[in-house]
Amino acid sequence: LGEHDLTLKGGNSEITGNSGAGNGSKIIFAGDGGLTTGAPNNPIAVDSIKLGANGKTPTLGAGLYTVANIKLDHVGGTAKFADGFQLTGDINNGAGAAGTVQFLGDGKVTGALGTGANPVGAVTVTGNVKTLQLDGSVNATSLNGNAVGDQDLKLINAAAITVDGTVGNAQAFRKIEFAGGGKVTFNGAGDLTAPTTFHFSEDNVVETDTFDLAGTNITNDAGKNDSKFVVNVAQTITGDIGTSNAERFGALHVNAGGVTHVTLNTANFFAGVTGANAQVVFNKVGGSSVSHLGTNAQKITNANFVQDGQVFDAVNANTVDVRDNRTATFNHATFNAALKMHGANSTATFASKVAIGTAMEAN
Repeated sequence: LGEHDLTLKGGNSEITGNSGAGNGSKIIFAGDGGLTTGAPNNPIAVDSIKLGANGKTPTLGAGLYTVANIKLDHVGGTAKFADGFQLTGDINNGAGAAGTVQFLGDGKVTGALGTGANPVGAVTVTGNVKTLQLDGSVNATSLNGNAVGDQDLKLINAAAITVDGTVGNAQAFRKIEFAGGGKVTFNGAGDLTAPTTFHFSEDNVVETDTFDLAGTNITNDAGKNDSKFVVNVAQTITGDIGTSNAERFGALHVNAGGVTHVTLNTANFFAGVTGANAQVVFNKVGGSSVSHLGTNAQKITNANFVQDGQVFDAVNANTVDVRDNRTATFNHATFNAALKMHGANSTATFASKVAIGTAMEAN
């Protein structure tokens, strides 16, 4: 392919190798049909592919594609990418309509999946135990798994990306993995519907807008203990956070502008809670725990022991309340908070020698 377009009007076409990239080369799908690459030995390298005309559903086969931009032709079209499709390039970068995108199994896109000016439409991943890997920002109407089988979303970005569009609102992913180390920001109201698990295979910062972790679990690889999950609304947590006390997750960070409750209804919260407006409520019958509260640079607003609980590491809070008939256990020498005991049977246990520089009060 050189400076001319190759237009495929229908049926299935096979391209077994080319060197057209950089010559203005294009492949245009005017109809249905598809393209077989001869994978894995014959990658496709062209400057652009246009597909998904109105009412049409072409399929790009498995294999390696080096394409600066895949352009979706029409909002009424559908682009299908076969199991094993891998794109080095963007989809709808600079041009393209909000057509439907279907990944029919494992897939990978190293660039943008839609842009602010040219978002893609509904994106779905199908197949059983299949994973879509994304290295660039997402601008889509929605991004979902499929009711049949289990699908995962793996974000492999080393640089910061944003995800604009609802994720999992029609069908949640089984797992969303953060594997690249770059910050991921989920934007907008209804930005994220919980998968079963968030997994951190690299230390990462993830920020959400209107998302409550609720029953979602967070796991992390061994040695990956410095991640931060940023929330902007109240949290009522029943899932397991962190792999274990020995392999703790980093921190749940409250970024909201006003006092925001983080209510712990789980016994397995192996992470810290940070943020100036965070109010941590220990509410699990039988007890719950956190790794640390606040930081040396920024206290949380309050920790309230409605049920028994413990803090493994440093406490940096404006106030700590221990309710009657409840026991709060502090296992670290740093305790920087005003402590208030609310009844004759309130108990605060310090496992280490502590220098308390703020007031202690008993009702």
